[in-house]
Amino acid sequence: MTTYDRAIAVRCNPITLLRDEWRRINYCQRSLRNVNSWKLRSQRFHSLDEVLKAAGYDGNKCDHQADQVLAAIVRREATPTHRAATGVSADARDRQATRQDSYARL
Repeated sequence: MTTYDRAIAVRCNPITLLRDEWRRINYCQRSLRNVNSWKLRSQRFHSLDEVLKAAGYDGNKCDHQADQVLAAIVRREATPTHRAATGVSADARDRQATRQDSYARL
């Protein structure tokens, strides 16, 4: 394996790719505006690492505040309005409409 091949293998490693992606979005202002709009706590978050810590990642097992933050995130993800805002629901509706049109033509 040449030095070039080794460098490519390191850059394409899934762990390296995930770490690089996290570094890119951790302080992304758009992501932080989105998360802060959820009003998970009274103070604003300044990084996505703070969101993870607030939700109890790498913290105490019995932390009532972290449980509340995590519950709010889970409730938010489970709401149909959130799915519509992210486009998941819209994509599903488009696929359903396409299927219904296909059936109507039969």
